[in-house]
Amino acid sequence: MSVTPSQCPGCGSVPEPDHLFCEKCGFDFITSTAAEAPEVEVEVAAAEPGAVSPPSTVVVSVDPQHHAFIDPDGQLELPDPVPEPTQVTLAPASLVGRRSDSRAVYPEVDVAALTGDPAVSARQAMLRRRDDGSWVISDLESTNGTYLRRPGTQPVMLDPGIEVPVEPDATILVGAWTALRLT
Repeated sequence: MSVTPSQCPGCGSVPEPDHLFCEKCGFDFITSTAAEAPEVEVEVAAAEPGAVSPPSTVVVSVDPQHHAFIDPDGQLELPDPVPEPTQVTLAPASLVGRRSDSRAVYPEVDVAALTGDPAVSARQAMLRRRDDGSWVISDLESTNGTYLRRPGTQPVMLDPGIEVPVEPDATILVGAWTALRLT
């Protein structure tokens, strides 16, 4: 079941099928409101002792387990065929999200373009490299939240604006089915 209208109430454009937001004006089809990019103040968490410096790339892929967790009723179908995992080189501060021309948002990691995920926010999360080479992630008050799954544990939703260390073997989960792993 798609929530995408045949015409965007915000700007009158014809939206892509199964998108939760209008790509032109950012109108939210779920809440029927015009979306604005929030300004979020980020609080820096202390580095954990003995942290290992992960590399500067991330692999973006579809994670059916995350999809089952986020969308247990199956309202959003996984893409068919499932896109191949894609490796993206990270900038020292890399925005994770989806491109939005109307809001001039051009993320370094464009999840929607890589996995077709309609549930990722334009400004989903920020990956930032610390001076010691380790990485932290912070959620930017995204609509569906940003999750961190460490090996052997359940995903934990991040508090918006709080930087959390990302260990090399952890998985960042966003949108309806997207996983990011530092490589």
